[in-house]
Amino acid sequence: MNFGMIRMLLGRLFFAVAFTFLVPLGVGLFYHEPIQNQIAFAVPFFVLLVAGILAIRKPVANDRYFIKEGFVMVALGWIFTSLAGSLPYLLIGRGIPFADAFFESSSGFSTTGASVFSASYNFPPSLLFWRCFCNFLGGLGMLIVVIVAMPRLGSEGVYVMKAELPGPTNSKLTSRVSSSIRIHYLIYIGLIVLLFLLLVILKIPLFDAFLLTFCIAGTGGFSIRETGLSYYANPAAETVIAVFMLLFGINFGLYFLLATGRLKKMFQSEEMRWYLGIIALSVAIISIDLAPRYQSFQKLIHDVFFTVTSTISTTAYEVTEISIWPVPSQVVLLLLMFCGAMAGSTAGGLKIYRVAIYIKTFFNELQLTVNPHRRTVLRFDGAKLNDQTHRSIVRYLITYLLVFALLMVLLSWDTPSFSTLFNVVLSTVSNTGHGLDLLGPAYDYGSFSSWSKIILSFGMIAGRLELYPLLILFIPRTWKKG
Repeated sequence: MNFGMIRMLLGRLFFAVAFTFLVPLGVGLFYHEPIQNQIAFAVPFFVLLVAGILAIRKPVANDRYFIKEGFVMVALGWIFTSLAGSLPYLLIGRGIPFADAFFESSSGFSTTGASVFSASYNFPPSLLFWRCFCNFLGGLGMLIVVIVAMPRLGSEGVYVMKAELPGPTNSKLTSRVSSSIRIHYLIYIGLIVLLFLLLVILKIPLFDAFLLTFCIAGTGGFSIRETGLSYYANPAAETVIAVFMLLFGINFGLYFLLATGRLKKMFQSEEMRWYLGIIALSVAIISIDLAPRYQSFQKLIHDVFFTVTSTISTTAYEVTEISIWPVPSQVVLLLLMFCGAMAGSTAGGLKIYRVAIYIKTFFNELQLTVNPHRRTVLRFDGAKLNDQTHRSIVRYLITYLLVFALLMVLLSWDTPSFSTLFNVVLSTVSNTGHGLDLLGPAYDYGSFSSWSKIILSFGMIAGRLELYPLLILFIPRTWKKG
């Protein structure tokens, strides 16, 4: 383990994240908030700034690092960033407990969107901004900013990128990792600007448009109004949001193909076809199931399309009461929560790529059962899936289910029903943050004990990092030198 390099990378991360606290501080100054609110953001700024400077002062004797160091750096970085992000909640003078502050910060950076606050809309503008800004920062991974600022890392930066970007694959946009990340961020910011402008054109208040854009871009889905999106009574804005939730669930590497005029190749992506096909099939099934309940076909399609894109992208905004939907429709939504969107997007879940491989493996095993001597080859995107990749994808499902079961055991003493317990764990590990009334009675995250909130916070971080970076922290061999 190269501890010196981890210290250097974390120092650069602290230095970069420190300046993000100046943005909500500026919001507080703009709205003439009390001085205590400014202090709530100034303190973490100075703490991280000093920590970053101290960490990078000492030169690193060996600047070589590999996948283990990359995973450890990402996991520790995400934990420390979430801890720093909780400071404004603790210092703003509302008597918020540490467990609640850490939960809310972890939910923001992991783009889960779950909340322990039933009245967060009463927060001052600076804290509301910070809460949603965390979704934006967590969207493509705050930690890979470090690589952008460190071009000397070259190809080794892929170890951080591998742990940071969600999904089993990372598209090679260019030969240099730093350039690849810049392209991802330019695409990300370009979509954000377009969404923000459309929301403003559709008469969403300017401040709300900022917050909604951050939450949708990070597929986090924090609620900023007591009645959610219904507050605006704006079907056109809801349609735009639904489309952008779908867009932010697409692999950002495919947008690079679009930007370079290779539209045909973009839609030749098998994962893209699976993604759009699952959305279309889900909309069709739920629409048929709900048709007797709607008098307007347009309203039916609007509500169903919005809910499907919101669920599969793990944003979890709502425009209708899904807890009263028929069971078949709720089952479809449950499967979408497990599924998630495409690899290389800002969404959570298992990812379409893996789900497609699992389905193909299932049918492949059926064929082998009927004809054991038949040679079958698993293919994806027209290429043969090698055994190592296949095994890693299957192992991830096993790991996912084991972590899922462990969290259910740990939280079982603090939940009123099995349906609520199942939905809570699924919402956190898959980073959907969906309302807790989907499978059981309404139950707020704030009702959990402090211990459970800490566990759920680590569950959200683990889900965002696709489990392995956080899990290896608990393996003693990880910390051995050499």
